[in-house]
Amino acid sequence: MIIYSIIKKSQLEGAQRLDAEYYCSPRLLSGDDFYTGAEVTRFVQYGTSEELNEENKGYPILRLNEFEEYFSGIPTKSCEKLNERQFEKLKLKRDDVLITRTNGNPALVGKAALVMKDSDIAFASYLFRIRPEKAKINSATLVAFLDSKFGRSEIEKYLMPSIQSNFSPAKFREIKIPKFPDVFQQEIDNSFNKAYSELQNSKSLYSQAENLLLEELGLKDFESENKLWSVVDLSEVKNAGRMDSEYFQSKFEILINRVARKTNTKRLEDIFDFRRGIFIPTDYYREKKTPVPYIRIKELANHG
Repeated sequence: MIIYSIIKKSQLEGAQRLDAEYYCSPRLLSGDDFYTGAEVTRFVQYGTSEELNEENKGYPILRLNEFEEYFSGIPTKSCEKLNERQFEKLKLKRDDVLITRTNGNPALVGKAALVMKDSDIAFASYLFRIRPEKAKINSATLVAFLDSKFGRSEIEKYLMPSIQSNFSPAKFREIKIPKFPDVFQQEIDNSFNKAYSELQNSKSLYSQAENLLLEELGLKDFESENKLWSVVDLSEVKNAGRMDSEYFQSKFEILINRVARKTNTKRLEDIFDFRRGIFIPTDYYREKKTPVPYIRIKELANHG
């Protein structure tokens, strides 16, 4: 299938871009009943570019990795190079809209998430945040639109492709955003609040299930040894068919023995039927339709 677009020289001069993708990207939105990104933007800000650490030193910093579908999540990295004044300026507030500015995967660039409550969390530089003009669009509706196929169409038109694709606040200001009725926006906001409540409830239920399982297995208060060495017989190495030191750490044997005291143990191969998936060429699932749906890595969620 050949995709092409015929444009005028004035369009080239106006857009100041020569890449074909800009002019061939389908526009799913048409008409004049739209705001530009600039018209709905009340405040925009980049995150911190300071070095992060995994030792919880300093202030917690949110990244794209911690997005939970349409919501901001819990940071796993921190920054100790921010002073208190800088942190106060970067703290996330309720109804902030976080947007991915740059990433090696173009499909993630422009991904948006909603901040549901004020928190003592800042955010990283490959995100930027927007506070929209609420008289024109509320934050939940903006996130819902940006993460929809119609929003993606607008984002991809203005995406700057490279090794690290980029969607800057300047490009956000150029996209089209529909003028949604107030009643419709309120429904979107209500749905986001309900979804967030259910998400938090699911976390609580999952934690309860995890604690119950650990109690039944006798692992509730289990703390493994962190020895940097272990002594094994050569026969153990031969039987395992492995020589990497991690495999022979004593904490694994201690863990297995503790579980074995509480319940009968079996190898996974004695319980489950393992089968490999089939290889499907990229050009097949991009360009042709298949009568059989199939799952790829990108469709896997945390628990399903």
